[in-house]
Amino acid sequence: MHLSIFQIFKTTPNITLKMMTTLAAALLIPVVYGFPRTSPPAALYNTGPGLVPNEYIVKLRDGSSAATLDSTIRPFRANVTHTYQTLFHGFAANLDHQALDQLLHDPQVEYIQQDSWASIAVIESSTVDQANAEWGLGRISYRKKGSKIYTYDSSGGAGTCSYILDTGVDASHPDFGGRATQLRSFINGSEKDDHGHGTHCAGTAGSTTYGVAKQTKILGVKILDSSGKGKWAGINSALEWVAGDHESRGCKGVFVNLSIDGPDSPSTKEMMAKLVGLGIFVAGAAGNFNKDVGNNTPGSEPSICTVGATDYQDKKALFSNFGKALDILAPGMTIVSTVPGGGKICRARQWLLHTL
Repeated sequence: MHLSIFQIFKTTPNITLKMMTTLAAALLIPVVYGFPRTSPPAALYNTGPGLVPNEYIVKLRDGSSAATLDSTIRPFRANVTHTYQTLFHGFAANLDHQALDQLLHDPQVEYIQQDSWASIAVIESSTVDQANAEWGLGRISYRKKGSKIYTYDSSGGAGTCSYILDTGVDASHPDFGGRATQLRSFINGSEKDDHGHGTHCAGTAGSTTYGVAKQTKILGVKILDSSGKGKWAGINSALEWVAGDHESRGCKGVFVNLSIDGPDSPSTKEMMAKLVGLGIFVAGAAGNFNKDVGNNTPGSEPSICTVGATDYQDKKALFSNFGKALDILAPGMTIVSTVPGGGKICRARQWLLHTL
């Protein structure tokens, strides 16, 4: 049985005015602050980046009235910054811990979200246009052939490492801008590039004038001799060495270039696959004998990126290997790039790295 304040006063004649006022205030609390919540507290979403201290968005239950919104806001009106009445009923306010807890236990509140910062959805990036670029560079940055402009991101591969496993790299070439280092040799004889193919590949990968990734670190690893030949055993050692060496260099991306071709080498293909499993991007040449890649290494290893060559007319270069193993085709004829001693040369059969 529920008695009104007047019934209580009538049946209790000795009640004092002070006692009556106190009792009335207690009975009126639910009217001002809402009835106590019998269900679990409202959900509080307060995780994620950019949270704003003490600022919250309060969403009332669906179907709540404008009067309910007004009564819920009333105790916090001085700190309310936004009111929502069209899409749903709710408000945003600056709330201390006590006020937050009170609203979490209000049965009219569905959830409370701590406010956070949003920002424009844009990639902070800029591009650079290299005028009078070699045809291969122009081709990989435009859908149509014939461009003499190479457009690339201004970061240019900054922070990445490009391991050029070849005949070595002339790190002193001025077009490398001090970003090149000849690290190791896995064959007998000179550690220098005494052939030229390795320096040419390195220039195509990352030299200032002829390179795709103009700010990558160029790391030379010699696996081929002055005649351009090397054994799989030494090549395997180089691959294994790269797996350990890259960990100490802090590269945000690692690229391994194998512009070589040879018969099937299961051990080499397995090592390349292991490198890919470490998150290293491995690219290999399809080969230059106008035949199916077949089981040739490195091109037949499915985990790596196998690259064939195109000519000026966007046709497969006459010499380029082909087949299901190919992943991409890229400019590969008359490619101008760096050579040992500081100069440049045009190689008729050179596939172009454009993976960074």
